[in-house]
Amino acid sequence: MTHEELRENLEAWAIGALRVPEAQEIERHLATCESCAAIARSLSLVPLAMQAGQSLETPSTFARTRLLSTIRGGSASGVTQATAAAVNTAGVAAGDQNEARGARLASWLAIAAAVVLAAFLGWDGVRLRGRIADLTRELDQARAAVAASESRMAMIQRSADRTQSALAVLTAPDVARIDLAGQPGAPQASGRAYWSRARGMVFSAAALPPPPSGRTYQVWVVTSAPAPISAGLVAPDDAGHVDAVFATPQDIPQPVAVAVTLEPSGGVPSPTGPKVLVGTV
Repeated sequence: MTHEELRENLEAWAIGALRVPEAQEIERHLATCESCAAIARSLSLVPLAMQAGQSLETPSTFARTRLLSTIRGGSASGVTQATAAAVNTAGVAAGDQNEARGARLASWLAIAAAVVLAAFLGWDGVRLRGRIADLTRELDQARAAVAASESRMAMIQRSADRTQSALAVLTAPDVARIDLAGQPGAPQASGRAYWSRARGMVFSAAALPPPPSGRTYQVWVVTSAPAPISAGLVAPDDAGHVDAVFATPQDIPQPVAVAVTLEPSGGVPSPTGPKVLVGTV
């Protein structure tokens, strides 16, 4: 039998309800397992209580002493001093020749039930706490999985929205293509913009150098008006690639160029830094 099966059979062993081989297996286990031995010491009260109930005779001083000793020695299994006091009181009451036989039987059976319950709670409570801890871990893992799943779904949704917006720009009837060339600060860089007055801009670039600390790239729509209009900020990946979709105002003057400049982090209302990419419409 497994350890759990041995524990589950302790009550049957205590009242002599097991076959000899099973009882012997439990007794060998008790010699090596202190936690089960503590439960067995508590359960040893049960056969004594049953015998007392069957005979309805006054328990001897030896039997009462053994009961009290067993209870006090088995405190690890959950039996308290209050239970021991109850046993002593029951023994004294049972010694009174005027006490009713039915009352003695009820008293001993109540003690037996209390001992069995205390022993059960003593070891099964540990198992219950372990199961609660397992369930708590499983719940935490499930919550983490849900959070990760929600994060992935949000990322997928953002990607789908960006793709849909880009497709809308690329298929717009008024879409215009603008090729951008690298400037002295980034001669190897290149870029391309597709702009639609009604649907916005799709922008991509390659070979952009990593921006210095505290700086970022800003995309501008240059019009015939005095000040360029910011389309947005971009951050290249480790390979220097950029892909972005911008919503641009529909009422802007006709663009004449698209440019990228290096600006302070967070961007600026109008260009202040060196041009990195420029392309004319």
